Amino acid sequence: MKQKTPKSNKGKWILIGIIILILTPILAGSLYVYLSNRNLYTSDEDILKTYKPSNEIEDIINKTKLTDKGKALLYRSDPQFVDQETFQKACGGGGREPLGCYSTKLGGIKIYLLQIDDPELSDSKYFITMHEMLHAAFFRMNEQEKEEVSKLVQPEFAKRQDDGHLVDIVLTTQDDGVIEVVDQLHSYLGSEYENLSPELEEHYKKYFQDRQIVIDLYKKSGYGSRVKQIDQLRADGKALYTKIQAMAGELTAAQNASDKSKFNSLIGEYESLSAQYNSKRLQSEKLYSEIEEYYKFYNPDYTPPPPVKAF
Repeated sequence: MKQKTPKSNKGKWILIGIIILILTPILAGSLYVYLSNRNLYTSDEDILKTYKPSNEIEDIINKTKLTDKGKALLYRSDPQFVDQETFQKACGGGGREPLGCYSTKLGGIKIYLLQIDDPELSDSKYFITMHEMLHAAFFRMNEQEKEEVSKLVQPEFAKRQDDGHLVDIVLTTQDDGVIEVVDQLHSYLGSEYENLSPELEEHYKKYFQDRQIVIDLYKKSGYGSRVKQIDQLRADGKALYTKIQAMAGELTAAQNASDKSKFNSLIGEYESLSAQYNSKRLQSEKLYSEIEEYYKFYNPDYTPPPPVKAF
């Protein structure tokens, strides 16, 4: 009896080859993502044992007195000091963060810190790193935890409506949604502000042995203090400029109507407000000139306030 010739397996192997071709880049990509972010999945205990920080990062940790949880968050983020070109690639040119970012742009989820060699500004690395560590903390929170943080930070912002620095942060963030605003407030309040509510202070104790140490480092830093001054001067200047423009309209109307009495009653206040405004403008311009190279990363849309002329 004639035996049947077995069917060719050629088609099956072609199909397997196609599947392999399709899956290989997917699997390779998944492996890359896992390897790039493996620190995210490591326990605090293991990351504290295995991660070896650079000397500069170790110095920051020693000075800021982080808890083990704070250290683990920092280690997971593999913080790196980079030059201006790399910083722009990693952080998109800045715009919100104070010379640092928590970014995925160069692979993995890492903290990138701009290398500042100017001795008058380099001490800002301490509070900047803590700011970014708090972003890493917020990133790892679940939805319920983020909601709890939101309830803690929003009242603190409400109490500081006259703080131009903080208001400016919220105004530049609000288009990205409430969660982004909360994330920013969580980092800024934790690394720059004192006299917070007992509940919020208790929250930050997860990350800092003594948060006042970080606040003091922020206050003493050449960059941090001047940035806050520029923001406050700009906010004050905007308020004064609005009043001055309104009064200029009234003065012009009085002049056109030959109303000397009204003109004379307003001109003194106008000149006083103009003098205050121009003083703040000059202070702002002086501070900006001192840190212009770095401030552009923080606020690339900065424009100097316009002068006000005598009426």
